[in-house]
Amino acid sequence: MSGKQGKNTIEPTSINFSGIVRGVIYSLEEFKRITGLGETAMRTARQNGLTMRYSGKRGFVSGDDFLEYHAKLPTREPAKT
Repeated sequence: MSGKQGKNTIEPTSINFSGIVRGVIYSLEEFKRITGLGETAMRTARQNGLTMRYSGKRGFVSGDDFLEYHAKLPTREPAKT
């Protein structure tokens, strides 16, 4: 993924959230594939409040939980060029 990442921030330069649907449960692997988020971005999201559920060693993300988490993220003014 391109873009800068600072401490506890996710820079959404190549992230696709349109594939995440309410009412759907995604395995972590599927969720990362759909969104383009990597391990570091996922760890940051967990630290910032994204709920993940586990069954044994398998992790899952609810589309509802992610969309609610994403709606609470702070907005940023576009960079001036």
